[in-house]
Amino acid sequence: MNTQEMTRQESLDLIAEMIESTKHRYHLNDGNIFLFWGYLSVATCLLVWALLSLTANPLFNLLWLLIPIFGGLYTVFQKYPKKNKGYVKTFTDRIIGTLWSLIGSFAWVLLIICFAVQFFFGHGVWFIMLVYAFLVVGIGSAVTGIVVQERSLVVGGCFSAIAGSLFLIAQLMHFPMKAMWVVPLYIVCFMVMMVVPGHIINAKARRQSTVETGTNAPSHAC
Repeated sequence: MNTQEMTRQESLDLIAEMIESTKHRYHLNDGNIFLFWGYLSVATCLLVWALLSLTANPLFNLLWLLIPIFGGLYTVFQKYPKKNKGYVKTFTDRIIGTLWSLIGSFAWVLLIICFAVQFFFGHGVWFIMLVYAFLVVGIGSAVTGIVVQERSLVVGGCFSAIAGSLFLIAQLMHFPMKAMWVVPLYIVCFMVMMVVPGHIINAKARRQSTVETGTNAPSHAC
C-alpha cells in the first residue's frame, strides 16, 4: 500500500480541524455542565450557611461533599452518551478532562484533611475549602476558557481567582470571616465563572445549531 507523507500545511489544517471540532462539541454539550456545577455550588453554600447559623454545629460543613458527589455523578452521566455515539477524544479534550479531574481529586483530599483536623484536633480549617473554590476552581475555569477560546470563562475564572487571593490575604491578616460578606462573595464568584458562561455557551450552541440546520427563528409581530 502506498503512503504519502503529510505536508506541513496539511498537518496544520488537520490540527486546526481537530481544535475546531473540539470547540464545536464543547459548545454543544458542556454548557449545562457549568450550569449544574454553578447552581449546585450556590445552593450548597446557602444550605451550609443556613444550618451553621441555626445550629453552630461544624459537622454541617460535611454537606460540602454534596458538590463533588452530585457534580461528579452528573458529569459522568453527561459524558456517557458521547462514548456511545463514537466521539473521538482529541488532545484538547484530554487536557480539559485531566485538568478538572485533578481539581476534583484535590478537592476530595482537602475535604478529608479538613474533616480529620476537625475530628482529631477540634480545630475547624474549613475556610481552606473556600480558598480552594475561589482560587483553584477559578484558575481551572480560566484555563478552560483559554483552551476552548471562551472569553466568559476566562473573565469569570480570573475574577474568582482574584477574589480567592484577597480572601486568603484577609485570613492571613486575621480579618474576621463573616457570613454577611463571605456567602455573597461565594455566590457571585460561582455565578460569574460558571453560571453566566454556561448560559452563554448554551446560547452560542443554539445559534450554531440554527445556522447548521439552515432554520431561522420565527419572527413575532409587534
